[in-house]
Amino acid sequence: LVCTAMAGTTALANWTCAWSDDGTDGAITITAGDTVPAMSTLTLTTTASIALTKPAGSPFPKSAVAAVNTGAGRVTILFRNGSSSVTYSSAVGDPIGSYAASTYIAIPADMVVTFRAYAYNGRFRSAAATTPVQSRAVQKPDPPSYFAETEHMMQWVHLTYGASNASIPVAITLSITPVMELVNGTTLEVHLPGFTSSGIIRDIATDSTVFPTAQWNANLSTLVLKVAEGMTAAEGTLQTVTIADTVGITYPSVAGSAITRQHAKINAFSLYWVSPFPQTRKPRKGFVIQATTDRNWLTDIHTLTVPDKLNNGAEDLVRISYLQADIDATQQNLTVLDPGSGPSLDWLVGGYIKIDLEVMYVTNVTAGLVSVTRAQRSTNPVAHTQVKGGGSCACDSAGAATGTPDSGLTCACTEVKAAYLQATDPSIGRFNGFDKQVGTAGNTPAPSQDGCKIGSIYWPLGCNIKNPPVQFEMGLRSFQRSLLSPGRPETNWLTNCGSAGDTCTTGFCQCATPTLLPAMDLGAPVTTTEKWYPNTYGDPLDWPTVPVATVALEIASATVQHVALTDATQVSSSYLRVDDELMYVHGARTRGVVRVDLYQASGTGDNGAQCLCGITGNVTGGGTCSCFPTGQMTGCGNGGVMGTIGGGGLGFKATFTVADAGENGYIDSITVTDPGYGYISIPDVVILDGGINCTFATGQFLTAVTSTQVVKVERGALGTTATNHSLARNASTATWPLRSTVKVPGAQYHFRLAAYNDAGLSDYMYFTHAITQMNPGLLPTVGGQTIEVVMEGGGAKVGNTSVYIGHTHINGSIDFQRSKLCGSLVVSDIAGTRLTCVTPPWVGRRHDIMVRSESGDFEKLSVAVGQVSFPKPTVKVVVPAQVVGGVTAVVTISGTNFGTNQSDVVAELVGGTGRYRCDPLTLVSDSSVICTLPFKSGVVHAGTFTVAVGTDWSGGQQNSTETTEAQIKEFDPPAEIKLTIAKDIAEIPPASPARVQFINDFTTDLSGAIGVPEFRINVTDIVAGSVVVIFTILPDPNSATTITPAAAAAIVAEQAANPASALLSGVVTSATTGVSVPAAVLEAAAAAASSTVTAALTVPEYFKQSEPREYTLPNMEQCMYTCRLLCETGNEVPSVNGFPALPLERPRICKSQCMTHCGFGRPFTPGAL
Repeated sequence: LVCTAMAGTTALANWTCAWSDDGTDGAITITAGDTVPAMSTLTLTTTASIALTKPAGSPFPKSAVAAVNTGAGRVTILFRNGSSSVTYSSAVGDPIGSYAASTYIAIPADMVVTFRAYAYNGRFRSAAATTPVQSRAVQKPDPPSYFAETEHMMQWVHLTYGASNASIPVAITLSITPVMELVNGTTLEVHLPGFTSSGIIRDIATDSTVFPTAQWNANLSTLVLKVAEGMTAAEGTLQTVTIADTVGITYPSVAGSAITRQHAKINAFSLYWVSPFPQTRKPRKGFVIQATTDRNWLTDIHTLTVPDKLNNGAEDLVRISYLQADIDATQQNLTVLDPGSGPSLDWLVGGYIKIDLEVMYVTNVTAGLVSVTRAQRSTNPVAHTQVKGGGSCACDSAGAATGTPDSGLTCACTEVKAAYLQATDPSIGRFNGFDKQVGTAGNTPAPSQDGCKIGSIYWPLGCNIKNPPVQFEMGLRSFQRSLLSPGRPETNWLTNCGSAGDTCTTGFCQCATPTLLPAMDLGAPVTTTEKWYPNTYGDPLDWPTVPVATVALEIASATVQHVALTDATQVSSSYLRVDDELMYVHGARTRGVVRVDLYQASGTGDNGAQCLCGITGNVTGGGTCSCFPTGQMTGCGNGGVMGTIGGGGLGFKATFTVADAGENGYIDSITVTDPGYGYISIPDVVILDGGINCTFATGQFLTAVTSTQVVKVERGALGTTATNHSLARNASTATWPLRSTVKVPGAQYHFRLAAYNDAGLSDYMYFTHAITQMNPGLLPTVGGQTIEVVMEGGGAKVGNTSVYIGHTHINGSIDFQRSKLCGSLVVSDIAGTRLTCVTPPWVGRRHDIMVRSESGDFEKLSVAVGQVSFPKPTVKVVVPAQVVGGVTAVVTISGTNFGTNQSDVVAELVGGTGRYRCDPLTLVSDSSVICTLPFKSGVVHAGTFTVAVGTDWSGGQQNSTETTEAQIKEFDPPAEIKLTIAKDIAEIPPASPARVQFINDFTTDLSGAIGVPEFRINVTDIVAGSVVVIFTILPDPNSATTITPAAAAAIVAEQAANPASALLSGVVTSATTGVSVPAAVLEAAAAAASSTVTAALTVPEYFKQSEPREYTLPNMEQCMYTCRLLCETGNEVPSVNGFPALPLERPRICKSQCMTHCGFGRPFTPGAL
């Protein structure tokens, strides 16, 4: 039978097909050729014509059960919808003939089924093997989405002491109420700050049967308790453990200072993660976890499995009724049997129902009418009929089917089922269950865009921040937690990385895809008898290690600081363990001297053997090997010490002995006791001591043999004992590194996680801790702002996560002196993608946002650099704005964003005589400071205040802008004026109501005419001569920019001579007949007017349109009218000292500028008008 095979759109070669039949049953036999790639669809098409017949009236077989013998004792059986099922009708008799075919199997696409398989022959049937639920899997599961948190389990321990005297050995009693069951092999690591001893104390006997032994490390000040074999410390049951004072653990150096409670680390971990909800075509059987102490994932990898609890696939279905009428693919209402007086169906609202393969969301139920949203949970909207089977099939309201169906079908009534979502702890995503969006960094996305929406209404919705986004196809996430405790059986199932073997041996082996070990089956992890007992950091000799080399030169002394290894390429800046001593390796490998030769070998050895010469000239290697020179040294009287000269290195030392001392004496042994370090070339070896009268043979000299595998070490590290170590002893490195920066994790476990089923394994997920975005970035200086931080790995529990605003040290750790905690932390998404907190009061131009996760040995820190700032300060008003000159001045500066920290704020007055700092400056509130300007000779208190907030410590200084509102000056002298008014003084006698009214009217007239507030006009006397009003125009203490008394006096004089002026239009002042202003006042006014400038260098348009033709009063008045009209009403706003005029000040400033422009500001001579 000719056939073609296709894998998707790719043709496959060497596939063959054959047809056979016995007249009753037929079969196609297919022989596979080219490999079908994983997850590809195989299509077979026959090209030969075969006449197939079937009995009349019998349905044509849709498919048959296919068996594929894959060898190695494995058979794969493939079923599909419509396969025949059989019933074994008798426990005895014909094993074949007793099987009778029954109806066709109906396997809906969303159904999870269990198979029971037998093997049989002509006589016997085997015992049954039942498949697990997940045998339905046709695709590997989706990988986990987010690692929310890795938590180190902690336990409070209460401590009491036999005494509290300083620096004496003391008995210690620990009281422990376990928060979880502590099984055999569980350790408690208790840090006791300040306690010391003479060194590591191992195998300490206690008075406890559960914790019978302990270990103490003085270097780490840590006590480690261990649950004994066969013992368990039950959860909630108090345990007490006493360490006797005879052990030698010494109380801290300050009496009474020891802690009474401490958080102890348990060698157990909780992992929290979120995964896509499984689907029936790719269900999830469980998770596989790999743990290691090696951040490079090269060594010390342990594999564990966690079964999933989603045993029923994606849904549980319960029939609630039958469809009472057909619906098409768009209808939003369907009818079920009215429950009548029975229980209503309103409990369905907010839940899901399923009809055939379509899931619908229920929005309302009224009697038997159900309103729905169609096509939920990635299903498709299709039409549904009340009756199935065709023919004359019919259904009653209770779901009973009658009638005759079409051939091969069965009459059935369409069920309406309640659909329940199954998960250990489902966390609903956004948009009615779907959470398919991806977060974007930067500004808050608009509602129509993808991203982590900012705002409390989005907090329950989760945040999908990966790119490409995680596809939550069911619209749901499932939340998992696994407790990895000591004694958990390990699994022998996967390689250490993504290959057929442990081929990733160098570099960084964080592979993406798990790979089975040889001869392993998908979905069938093999549990071993080995159990995982996580290492504890408290006992350095319990640290996990990896063999890397052997000792290449005997370490013959506890003080030698240079060690030669067979391979030192992997030990830089790590702890090296040889026997029970730990050594810290300083820096990279270097060159040292490992041997000293007296003879040089030459020739060719037998069978490629190396020619070698002994210290006395004996040759090995056979063949033509020989040693040079052939003679022997003589005359050595004694042994001694050798050293080196040159070569650039230091520290080499060797000892030598002499045989037959005297006339025939010679060196018979040389022992290198210290290889030295840092040699850049081969040094000369010389005798430093001893070796009296040694005479070398002709051509003989001491030759240094060097090795580049020498390291400089710190002996007896972490409280271990420095001792001698013989040649070829194993040397291992601790996989726990030192934490030199926050980006190099210290003593902790690392985890990766994948999901699995019978079809395969998902990709690995690794724990990631990274900030994606935050909002808002500009924060109020008074604090109290709720901010949101979007990130990955933000934690599932509040207690282990903290958020800081501030700065880091050079090594990347938090600078707590320059950082503040963001309080009231809330984990707003259980996936660890969204945190909120309330900001502290602070100031500064630029800060980092930092999220720190800390749990026992786990510490993660993510930093978003420069994402936070606080607004710069502003000055709104200075009171008083005019101060007395020649004395210390005190003013109150009001504004915004001064902060709440006195040391962050400075202010200074910038004026014509320099810059003068407020000393002292008192911070009253975020909006007010009190400035004291000390008196200094030659300093004028005039200028503009600037307030500077922030320092390098607090994110950088920001200065307020110099504005007219921030100006002060020394008081202008008051201006006395005499105004003569034609009035009989007898009409306003002293102390009469008429005089009071006259003064009030006069003050009002004058205030309106010259634009000066009434409080600045002080009438001091009224004398006869008609009526002569003597008054003073006072300075304005509340403004440094208002008109001066002298300038106001000049205006009075000008208006007194102008019949059309406002002054001569007043109730009282209209009768003015004369004015007297001192010449000094008018000169001061002229000088002040000439100093007024505009903000721009160009001439204002209102000046250009109002030039006086000549300085005569009519022309000047016309200029004044035009100038003020354009200045006060035009688009061009006047300015003073570079700052635009405020609306309320604009008429006064226009008037002043136009007076000067039009000639009224010229030097004034009395009588000139």
